[in-house]
Amino acid sequence: MKLNLYDVLDWAYLDVEKLEWYLEIASRLGISIDDVKEEIEEFNGDTSNINNWFYAVIELIFWNVTNKLFEQTDDENLKYEIETMQDNFSPYINYMDSWFDNDLDNIDWDNVDNLDEAVDELANILYPKIDKEKYEEANND
Repeated sequence: MKLNLYDVLDWAYLDVEKLEWYLEIASRLGISIDDVKEEIEEFNGDTSNINNWFYAVIELIFWNVTNKLFEQTDDENLKYEIETMQDNFSPYINYMDSWFDNDLDNIDWDNVDNLDEAVDELANILYPKIDKEKYEEANND
């Protein structure tokens, strides 16, 4: 008999599959399972609760991508958009069709291989909101 998380922790099969997907994304961004576990423990969370794993991995993905984009840009309008997104972010607010409840939901995570690609994707999503001309200029470089 093979032991699995569904039996041991009463986690639902589809939840485990979704969590594995997010952990795979996190791994491609340089976030380890130990990082996620440490994030849970820092908030005195129970590592046997699957919701805590979702909250932690979503939080780590969000902050890694947005902080790196913020650090890389000199565009004050883009920085303002990022800060606004960060101010409104909560890993505890998610819906059936939205895990981040912001523009990170629009990233095609299946085609992102690393943090730099995720940052580029987010920039490409945010630039049209800021200034169409700057967006076109950025894509012509």
